[in-house]
Amino acid sequence: MDDFDRWTIVKRKISLKHLASTTSPKEREVWVCTLDLNIGSEENGKGNNFQRPVLILKVFDSNMCWVIPLSTKQKRIHYYYNFLEPKGTKASAILSQLRLISIKRLTRKLYDMPVRDFDRICNKTAQYIRKTPYKTGIFKSTLGNLNRSSPQVKPQHLAVV
Repeated sequence: MDDFDRWTIVKRKISLKHLASTTSPKEREVWVCTLDLNIGSEENGKGNNFQRPVLILKVFDSNMCWVIPLSTKQKRIHYYYNFLEPKGTKASAILSQLRLISIKRLTRKLYDMPVRDFDRICNKTAQYIRKTPYKTGIFKSTLGNLNRSSPQVKPQHLAVV
């Protein structure tokens, strides 16, 4: 059986899962999450159940939330945030892998992210989303973040979001 076949079995089990009353993640918590088998550079889950730790970035309701996958590999890349876990293990949040998930994918809480690191991750993620450099060096931004009266802002530089 190949990985895609195994993932289909795991995915079916997740979709049939009933949420336990204890599965109510909160922002700043780190949980084990069944991500999946992805394509290309997308961050995969590991092992037979395709799991990896994720940081709960934003809870929308009792069914879905934004998460950022975590890794034990630290890299000096602008979309990585390197930190130490509470037990002193090196880890990183992979900001470019932000994704919306069903809370059914969460299996167990591991720990609470320190407030200082969580605030930095939130700020860096928001900054990363707001600013994507074009080849010209001018940044793409949402209309709400631009001062329309600014002489540097030209209509062709405004991105439709």
